[in-house]
Amino acid sequence: MTQATGSNSQLLIVKEAIFGVTPSTPNYALLNSAVYGESINSSSEELVSNQINSKRSIQRTRNGMFKGSGSIPIEFGNDSTDLLLEGIAGSKSGAGTSVSPYVFKRGSSLPSFSIEKGFKDIGQYFTFTGNVFNQLDLNFEAGQNISGTVSTISKGEVTNAQTSADASPSVVSFENLTGIDTNVYINNVLANVPSINFSITNGATEQAVLGSKFAKSINAGTGETTGSITVLFEDESIFDAWLNESISTIKIECIYNSKSIVFEFNSVKYNAAGVPNIETAEGVLYTLNWRAVYNATDDSDFKITMINQ
Repeated sequence: MTQATGSNSQLLIVKEAIFGVTPSTPNYALLNSAVYGESINSSSEELVSNQINSKRSIQRTRNGMFKGSGSIPIEFGNDSTDLLLEGIAGSKSGAGTSVSPYVFKRGSSLPSFSIEKGFKDIGQYFTFTGNVFNQLDLNFEAGQNISGTVSTISKGEVTNAQTSADASPSVVSFENLTGIDTNVYINNVLANVPSINFSITNGATEQAVLGSKFAKSINAGTGETTGSITVLFEDESIFDAWLNESISTIKIECIYNSKSIVFEFNSVKYNAAGVPNIETAEGVLYTLNWRAVYNATDDSDFKITMINQ
């Protein structure tokens, strides 16, 4: 028998109109920003009997609720990521053009997606329905690919087929972004930043009901945006912002081949250790944690603007 190989596998994604229901004629998109290491899966809780018996043995077990979860490591770029950003943000507007760019903000609810994991060389395709994106982690380092992880929770239902639900998925050419393509602005001033990272979370939880082994819904909870920034220690400006609890702004701008994506956090407060450390004889770096809170102008704690056409 032929063993499946990772190199002949694929992840497809399509937005659902109804939670947990794959469209009847799905127009899947190839998630070509994904890299090796995904863990999308479904598992069942084990319900173990505690019945009294003289043999001191477990008498029986049952499968309880099915729960889906996992993560997809990605290399980040403009193309093929708008569905991921819509999923993590909840609110999407625009057309992705220079005249009408995509704008993503935190919405009051979250869309759901079907994800098909296909092992093409042995004809095995698994569809996970009701996926909600619960966390996005992105890392920006000087001279490196921009990398990250999208974490999901799902309805828990998975089906198997010998053919893909979409034999001709949409495939968008993909160019990953790097630290070379990235500038960081603090309070609208270009800063010397070796690295910055952030996490956008949604606090989503499953809602179980009697009569079903799958989640009835997945509801968004309190969202948070937190991160860490390292700058060359050149002046006291960030120290003063931390000490005085001042509101700051952070903008991460990535531009490559006339396409761009800009992450804006327009109400930022720094926290944790406030003074840089003397670690080596070389240049001193200054690292602070930060949190973005709700900004009335943006009507969100973050705003992501993308031009990919």
